[in-house]
Amino acid sequence: MRYDDIIILNCKENMNKGKTYTYFSSLPEMLSSSDGPYPPYHYVLKVDDDTYFRLETLIESLRPLPREDLYYGYVIPCPSMDPFVHYMSGMGFLVSWDIVEWIKEFGYPKKSYGRAGR
Repeated sequence: MRYDDIIILNCKENMNKGKTYTYFSSLPEMLSSSDGPYPPYHYVLKVDDDTYFRLETLIESLRPLPREDLYYGYVIPCPSMDPFVHYMSGMGFLVSWDIVEWIKEFGYPKKSYGRAGR
């Protein structure tokens, strides 16, 4: 709270009931401004609070990638995780701003998978 860098979402902590959807669909309203740059961010990252990542390495790996229509993540390869191939999962993933807006505008993931946003 000291640095105003914490986002508190209007949802209960959950694993399979839309937390990720709530996060991404809330961002355009929270982060967009009519007098600010567009897009306000090129990418949005969601990681678990116990995930360690190297920011400089992440930045370098993003340099050659597009700033639109990008999902950058990884699903842990595990036979018991077969049902998890149709939505975002894992310890962390990143999407481009246009996908954040698409999630907000169309609500497609929530409607299509019912339990989207895991």
